[in-house]
Amino acid sequence: MDFADAASDGTGRDACKVMANTNPCVKPVKLFAYFCALLCPPGGLVLDCFAGSGTTGAAALLGKRRAVLVEREPEYCAIARARCAHAEREALEKREQAETERERQGQEAACQRRQEQPALELEAAGG
Repeated sequence: MDFADAASDGTGRDACKVMANTNPCVKPVKLFAYFCALLCPPGGLVLDCFAGSGTTGAAALLGKRRAVLVEREPEYCAIARARCAHAEREALEKREQAETERERQGQEAACQRRQEQPALELEAAGG
């Protein structure tokens, strides 16, 4: 499994560095997102004392929770950091998409109301 880690390349753009997840015990993020939702309210703090490759941290971030991860192996810390950074970007993109969709729906509703309003005024004037 590979993860992209954004790092500055000095040009102001993000360069993409790929690293392999060498942790022998990688778990599914969706499963841990379910656990986080069961045990911690949105905005709450999730603590993982054996972070490994960061599955719990990524799941917490995707579920609008904060996370504190502890891992003694530097190699796994780098993997967890990359996975959490990716999860943060993904969560931000989802929030922005949801906000854009809400704005679009609000504009459509306002347009619909404006289209219906003249018909109501004509009925009142003609009656």
